[in-house]
Amino acid sequence: MVNITNLLLVIGIMLSIMVLGAFILLKLFYRKVSQGQALIRTGKGTSKVSFSGMYILPVIHQAEVMDTTIKTIILDQAYKDALICKDGTRVDIKAVFYVRVNSNMADVMRVAQTVGPANTFSSEFVNQLFKPKFLEGLKIVAKHFTAKEIYDAPIEFKHQLFSIIGKELNGYFLDDIAIDLPTVPMPP
Repeated sequence: MVNITNLLLVIGIMLSIMVLGAFILLKLFYRKVSQGQALIRTGKGTSKVSFSGMYILPVIHQAEVMDTTIKTIILDQAYKDALICKDGTRVDIKAVFYVRVNSNMADVMRVAQTVGPANTFSSEFVNQLFKPKFLEGLKIVAKHFTAKEIYDAPIEFKHQLFSIIGKELNGYFLDDIAIDLPTVPMPP
């Protein structure tokens, strides 16, 4: 005859092993991402985005990581590349654009579908993606200012640049623009 105490002990050990095994399996399938990254899960069901972590089941899901940190794009328009103002003068200007993937699910998915999560890690790729747009914006805005107006009101120049380019860039977000003008005295 089986002793009830031994039977309860065996059942307790089996339950402990099952709970421990389930915990280990859950731990194995949970994937975390670092600060400044998004995890995109596709596969069975709807696509999901997480900025901390989520469960990824092998064979059922595929997971990719996207960089959401700020990238800088520097445009140094000087000498022969100087911007032409509305009065026909040329002005040397250095503009630094701060761009990142917008931190919401819709924008992360848009960037994932259009450029791919892996490309978000490449500063060179992001530079190639936005440099023509930002350069065109600089040229358009410069044609609305004289060189003196740019030197006297660089903040207004920056605001006009934001209004031309916009802050929402197909899933990316333009955080800020730094305008650097050489300290050359302007004629009166």
